[in-house]
Amino acid sequence: MGFEVPRLSVLREAGQVELVSTTGGGELVTPTRSSGQAGGSSGGRGSVTVLYIPDAEVLQLPFEEAQIRGLSTVEVGYGNPWPPAQPETMRSEASGDATMVDVRGWHVGVQHSRQGRTRLAWQQRYGAVKCNVAVYLPYPPLPAVELLVRCDVLAADD
Repeated sequence: MGFEVPRLSVLREAGQVELVSTTGGGELVTPTRSSGQAGGSSGGRGSVTVLYIPDAEVLQLPFEEAQIRGLSTVEVGYGNPWPPAQPETMRSEASGDATMVDVRGWHVGVQHSRQGRTRLAWQQRYGAVKCNVAVYLPYPPLPAVELLVRCDVLAADD
């Protein structure tokens, strides 16, 4: 992708196996300044997923079941700009509770699903490229944010 993909060092240090995937896409295509558009993560172009495998049995499970059994992921994709973050907390039976928190000066969206998983999402610039980053963890929101802070994933803007 032209930069070091953010990693969850705490999970790796705890013995989880780290696998990097281009999520079914072919060669990654870096967005050009002239196009002004990113490859976008929806089509797989310009998207990388780092999987954290807690044990070998998880590798044999369907993805949804592996998530329940402790699979964590970091998804990084060349991103189109999101609307400006508005600090607000929402409750939704369908998609789970969500809020925006400040983590070391970064606005991080925190969404907790009814299935017990937490999604942490933000935009970050790596060199000349702005990326969307989403971390999915099998933890409640507070421990998920604490893990993010311990991993020092939110680096200074380059």
